[in-house]
Order: sequence, then C-alpha cells, then structure tokens
Amino acid sequence: DVSAKIIQAVDRGTKVVLLALGSHLPTPVLEQALTYAESHGVLVVAAAGNRNVHVNLFPAANPRAIAVNTCGRR
Repeated sequence: DVSAKIIQAVDRGTKVVLLALGSHLPTPVLEQALTYAESHGVLVVAAAGNRNVHVNLFPAANPRAIAVNTCGRR
C-alpha cells in the first residue's frame, strides 16, 4: 500500500514524500517505489528510527532517502 501511494503521489506531481515508518529489512516493492520517486526528481525523507541507535531503519537506510533522526544526544 505504501509503495502504491508513493507512486500515486509522484504521478500527481508531489515534490516531497515523508515516510514515518521503518523496518530492519528492505522491501523490494518499496525500494522500487523510492527509485521511481528519485527518477522523477522527488525528495524522499524518512524517519531513521526512534531507538537512539546509530543504525537507520528502512526506508531511511536507502541511499535515495534522507534519513532524519530526532533522538540525538544533547
């Protein structure tokens, strides 16, 4: 469902996709949707995870996405 919505958003002219979800393993269908978005000049921003660890979850770990981590050290 997420992949289909990314493609739909790209086809409708969106410029930025924000993903607040994560998995430890990449999903081929989601990876294809991110490639599709990138090929159309769409910026993909994804949550890196909220566990204060230094490993990004997917899709944030995908090189086509900008990973955002809000659990930084102070």
